[in-house]
This record gives sequence, structure tokens and C-alpha cells, in this order.
Amino acid sequence: MNGAPKVSANQEPSMALDTQIPPEPSSSIPEPLPSKPSINQTATVFANHTETGGMKTRIPRVGYVYDTRMMQHTEVRNPNDDEDDDDSENHHPEQPRRIECIDKKLEEAGCLDLMTRLAIRHLRKDEALLVHSEDHWQKVEAIASMDVEAILSSRAYYDHLSLYVHPKTPEAALLSGGGVIEACLAVARGLVKTSFANVRPPGHHAEPEEHMGFCFFNNVAIAARVVQLETDIKKILILDWFVCVFIGYPCLVGLTEKGWV
Repeated sequence: MNGAPKVSANQEPSMALDTQIPPEPSSSIPEPLPSKPSINQTATVFANHTETGGMKTRIPRVGYVYDTRMMQHTEVRNPNDDEDDDDSENHHPEQPRRIECIDKKLEEAGCLDLMTRLAIRHLRKDEALLVHSEDHWQKVEAIASMDVEAILSSRAYYDHLSLYVHPKTPEAALLSGGGVIEACLAVARGLVKTSFANVRPPGHHAEPEEHMGFCFFNNVAIAARVVQLETDIKKILILDWFVCVFIGYPCLVGLTEKGWV
């Protein structure tokens, strides 16, 4: 498993997690967010129209993907560490509250009322294997069986990859990947004009055989491939608007060689 810590699926936690995890919400599919555009807002909320039996159907402009279960991917703190929990310098920059703050700001600005909630789901193995190897899938999956002692003892290994892990990390990563796919498919199928996936962990740095740079799966490459397979769209432009180098490029090499992106 490429140097990853080896754990057994039947290991039992040796101590309690010293971290605050939001209560796991209902697994039911979220209802669409209410859409209450005013007459003046209609032109901006709905991007275009499609003809359906002589009737015009308005297409919502922006789809939205979000689920608090992704906040369960969080740092496991050593109970013996004497650290101030309010000191941000002691914590990894990829924090659970990032997506929560984004969601709150969108709500405060009234944006959520103008967006269509898209149902989120888990990334499927067959979808992940379009980009990643079987070994990589198993490596991420094995994190769920790590107890606190195993996580703390492997901290140096994950720090080297700019990662941290938690037993709930695989679920968050699967929701993140599945959410990005659904956001892209909604646009490709004409259900919305654009979409915003407010997800974590992020997914543009992971390589075919390695998780790194805050990312466990390369959501971008996987979603692009799924769209190509399930819709008529074959040529896709990927614009990585970020402040560092896109190190997940190897995931796209096979796609570019075939002229898919």
C-alpha cells in the first residue's frame, strides 16, 4: 500500500477521539431548497428555456451541493497535547468549518433561495477506478478502520502528504466525489445552467496512485470522465483556479492523450 500505515479491519479504538464531530445527520436525500425569486429576479435566476410540448420550461441557473456529513473529516488531536483549541496556527488549514461558513454566507446573502439543491451521494468504486487504481481505493477505504493510536502514530506519514485522517474521512471523501459528479451531471443534462459543489475534502491534487494535498480522490478528473461516459459531452475544459500548482495532472494524462479533455 505504498508505505501507508497497515491497519486491520477489526482493530478496536484504544482511546476516545479528542475532537468535536458534528452529530451525523439523517441519511435521507435533502429536499430541494425553496426557490422564491421575485419577478425582477426571474431573468437572472433562470438562465434559459426549453420547449416542452409547446410550453416553455425555465431552467434554474445554479445548482447547489452540500452535506454536513463531510464535516466529519477532521483532525484527531492527541489528548495529551497542551494546545489552545482557539489557536488556528495549531490546526490544519483544511477545516470542517470551511464549508459550513460558505453555506452560512450564502444563506445570509439570500443566495440559497435562488439555488436548486442537488441530491448528494457517495462516489462509487467503478467511478473512482476510472481514474484511480484498485490499490488506491483500498488505501483510502482502510482509513475507516484506523483507531486513534494508529492515526497518531502515522501523523508524520500523512503530514508528508499534506493530509490528516479520521475514521470518517473515507465517507466524507466519497460524498465529496459523488457530490462533484452530480453537480457536473446536472449541468451536462441541462437540469441547471451552472452548479456549485460546496464539498470537502477537496479533490484536484490526488494522483492515480496517491492521495495528497488535502485530497483523497481526484474529483475533477473522475467527474469529467463520468460526464463523458454518461452524456453526449466529450470535450471538457478544466480550469483550475487556485494559488498553487495543479499536482493532480497525472489523473488527466490518459484523458488528454485520448483527446477527451
